Amino acid sequence: MATSSFLRSHRCHDYQALMRRWRSVVKGTGLALQPLFETAGFTVHSITPRRPRPGPALYLAAGVHGDEPAGTLGLLDWAERHPQALAELPLRLLPCLNPWGLIHNTRGDHRGLDLNRRFHLRRDPRIRAWQDFARAEPLALALTLHEDYEAQGIYCYELKAGRELVAPPPLQRAAQVIGPDPRGRIDGHRAGNGLIVRSRGIPRNLPGMPEAIELFQHWRCPTLTFETPSEFSLEERVQAQRRFIEGAVAWFRNRTGP
Repeated sequence: MATSSFLRSHRCHDYQALMRRWRSVVKGTGLALQPLFETAGFTVHSITPRRPRPGPALYLAAGVHGDEPAGTLGLLDWAERHPQALAELPLRLLPCLNPWGLIHNTRGDHRGLDLNRRFHLRRDPRIRAWQDFARAEPLALALTLHEDYEAQGIYCYELKAGRELVAPPPLQRAAQVIGPDPRGRIDGHRAGNGLIVRSRGIPRNLPGMPEAIELFQHWRCPTLTFETPSEFSLEERVQAQRRFIEGAVAWFRNRTGP
């Protein structure tokens, strides 16, 4: 699709349009789109198989920050292009965790809170619903999709569970669209070729718990936080997100199943 056409038709901050497309996507795949929790008059949905599928699951989530729309569109683009994966894989999908923020193009939710610093707070009913969902089945791989206004290219924060790094091949696929962030330090962490790796402990300077770290601490599975540069073309950012997911799904298939 030409960039000008894409910019006229993307509707990247239209939550209702996003969910209409997801309802269409899941038809005939054996997946069910179900309400997870209510927030600010919106329903946040999860997508899981109607019947159990063998093996630990692949977790994919987007839209925790409403001003990072390429993640929600990239995840949808991947799903629309890969119906066979939807029909076969043990998936746990969250298309958009912060619909109010998406509609208002803001990082926080309707309370002005950053959800990605609250995933340890079980007293919050929204987070409690997320925790119950995220802990319901073992995970083999988790992806959380983000964007960064300071980024100079794509990058990935990998929480490493074993000897093997998962992120390099997906990063190489995404780099065919947007090159890796060239900085040697990103967000205060040592980086190389757009990759930040941490294998033990958690950062001590965080004001709260991000989704990825909460997932990693519970399941000890490889957990990837992928970031596209917010100041780049939206079309290219969506393509990079989709290609990163494709690379991660290829790794998942090779390690766990069909």
